[in-house]
Parts: sequence; structure tokens; C-alpha cells
Amino acid sequence: MINLELGYFIAKFYLAGYFVCFLFSYKNKHINQSNLIIATIALVNCIFNQYLKEALDFYTFYLGAAFQVLILLLISLIIHRYFRIRHEKTTLLIYVLYILIAISFMVIHRVRVVIFDSDENIMWLINAHSVFTLTLYFLSICVLTYGGLIKWKLPFGRLSL
Repeated sequence: MINLELGYFIAKFYLAGYFVCFLFSYKNKHINQSNLIIATIALVNCIFNQYLKEALDFYTFYLGAAFQVLILLLISLIIHRYFRIRHEKTTLLIYVLYILIAISFMVIHRVRVVIFDSDENIMWLINAHSVFTLTLYFLSICVLTYGGLIKWKLPFGRLSL
């Protein structure tokens, strides 16, 4: 398992990553509003996630995390539909990544609570799940960064001799 100091560092790393994605999308807001919406919601979700982890117990921890990811997707879809903003390909890819994260949380909840009554028998599964979700969160940050930078028109791109 991950010790407390490393977990705190990873949480701060992801928070900084989502903040950078938010800044890139904000600077590019006229071209790519879709990524701005999902980056803002993901940043708020990352901040709220720390409070959620402290409040939930053994039986509801993974189910609450899955619910939180699904609420993130639902809020993003509602905002996109309300403002009639077309989804970008990068936003759809982030939706797929978050759906995979939510499904993995629901599967680990089912295995952890219903099949086993303690973590001792399935520590390998919990550790593999942690690596899987951390990788998917990192990929979502990479996709958000790519989506925020893709349509920038840099002034030094048209140099001629």
C-alpha cells in the first residue's frame, strides 16, 4: 500500500496537474470551451475528493468514489447540454477514462465488501486497482493538457528567413 506521505504527494501532484489543465483551457476558452468545463469540474472534484476519503468508512469507500466520478460526468453533461456546447474529441476520451475509473471502483467495491470481509486476502487486487486508477487519472490530465494546447496559435510558428 501507499504510505501517507506518498499519497499526499500524489494528491497534490494531481491537483497541480488539473490546475495547469484548467489554466491552459481558460487561456484557450474561445476555441475550446468543452475542455474548460471538464477541467473545471475535475479540479473541483480533486479538491472535494480529499474530504470524501476522510468521511467514508470501509463499506462505502469505493462506492462513494464511484458515485463521485459519475456525478462529475453527469454535471459535465448537464453543463454541456445547458449551454449547447459541442463535445470535443478530447472531452469524449476523458469521459471514457472516467467511466472506466467508475466501473473499476464499483468492481472493487463488489469484491471487497460482498465477496471478502477484509482486505487481507485481496491486497494484490487493491494495489493493482490503485495503480490502474492513478494511471487513468494521469492519462486524463495528459488528454486535458493536449486538448488545451492543441488549438493555440503561437506567434513564433510562422518564422521565415
